[in-house]
Amino acid sequence: MTVSIVIVGAGFCGTMTATWLLSDQTAKPLSIALVDDSYSVSRGIAYRSDEEGWLLNAPARTLSVERDNGNGFIDYCRLRGRPAEPDDFLPRAWYGDYLAHLLKQAVENPGKHQFSQHDGYAVALKPVEDGRTEVHLHTGVEISADHVVLATGHSDGRRSITVAATGGASLDQRFLANPWDAVKLPTVPDDSHFFMCGSGLTALDVVYALHRRSEKLRFTLMSRRGLLPQHHCQSPPRLQPEARRSLLDQLTAGPRHCTTVVRKVIAEHRARGGDWREVIDSLRPAVPQIWSNWSEADRRAFVRHIAPYWDTHRHRQPASTAAFVASLRMSGRLSLMGGRIETISAHGDGLLLAIRPRAATGSRVVHASYFVNCTGVGMAPAHRATASDTEPHADCIHRPIAHVCDSLFDQLRRDGIAKFDWAGLCVDESYRVVRVNSCTNPSLFYIGPALRRRFWEATAVPELLLHIERMTEIIMRQVSAH
Repeated sequence: MTVSIVIVGAGFCGTMTATWLLSDQTAKPLSIALVDDSYSVSRGIAYRSDEEGWLLNAPARTLSVERDNGNGFIDYCRLRGRPAEPDDFLPRAWYGDYLAHLLKQAVENPGKHQFSQHDGYAVALKPVEDGRTEVHLHTGVEISADHVVLATGHSDGRRSITVAATGGASLDQRFLANPWDAVKLPTVPDDSHFFMCGSGLTALDVVYALHRRSEKLRFTLMSRRGLLPQHHCQSPPRLQPEARRSLLDQLTAGPRHCTTVVRKVIAEHRARGGDWREVIDSLRPAVPQIWSNWSEADRRAFVRHIAPYWDTHRHRQPASTAAFVASLRMSGRLSLMGGRIETISAHGDGLLLAIRPRAATGSRVVHASYFVNCTGVGMAPAHRATASDTEPHADCIHRPIAHVCDSLFDQLRRDGIAKFDWAGLCVDESYRVVRVNSCTNPSLFYIGPALRRRFWEATAVPELLLHIERMTEIIMRQVSAH
């Protein structure tokens, strides 16, 4: 008997889920359907082929996804005449090519499994009487499945994001809710001023792409605390195993205690000639366990007070990007500020923004040609919080994309198929989506950045690979038990 599995989303997570399921020949025959627009297959948003010159935010040595070859990505590049060294930050499009190559290999050698690809995106999931699920695509196609894996990844901006600060007013093409729309603007006057809501890696990517179009553009990057990502360095990890064990043994209490311990260990490590990055990176495998040990109050406190600092040290930019940003700041073309937006309104041929700078009692007025939402892929701005438990704290500027994702997540929440809380989509320890009644969906799985709610670390390749491996093992055990 063939077991059908539909994977919704074909970016990194969807591609690797399909690849690993196809490579497992130990269970019953599978019929695997991969659903996404053809342009996104194996690329999603992060690794789409482009001419923007965007670089990966991790060295090549950390990005192999092959179980038996830790240098798989590097070898792939070299075999195709692309220079690649372990510490290089290579073009993102190359990584998309690499993932597409692995999927193609798996599809061409499926063994007893079947594979199909559907061009489109899912808008609804409908349970049917026999325990199966119907996946409805926007094209009208319906696919029946024994198991469904949601691998929707980051939002692609199919739906506009409503920001309360606009008062519901139309700001035409000057207000860009999807940051990648800024790159697609047909014409950009040289005297344009881009105001970026967000100062992380997404904002830096947009700045870099726009700068390539004109070296006269000006940029303002604003986030809650006005922090830029730190940059990578070439030093290899040198935190000794005993030091790492000692560090992890001390991280048993809440966020404040953990922060104190990490700062102390960094100071000691630097005194011995080490680098703080080595301490941060050594924590990554342990973060899900630390996160799971915290209470709900601890997690809220971390998100509110510490997460911005953790993220700027954890998610770093290549040194070349840091040098580029530094040169823009030196020239006065890029400024950075901490604060929040109070109102946005049309003003002449541009926008007028009322900004409340961090720790200030009054507002500041900023004129901009364009407003670009760069609060991060997979996140959306929440300029005003409500008293509802489904919203973040009042001074948080982010909320998970599941609250503003496309109609699929709207439908899942509306029909009680998926539960959301202040931190996002609820998933159990086996990656099964939790229903509104707090029971799990035995055949509906999720893999991707929304796992941040349960594990925190769920956006980088090494962590996602671990989650994908665990989830596919659970699915295959369930298939074998049928």
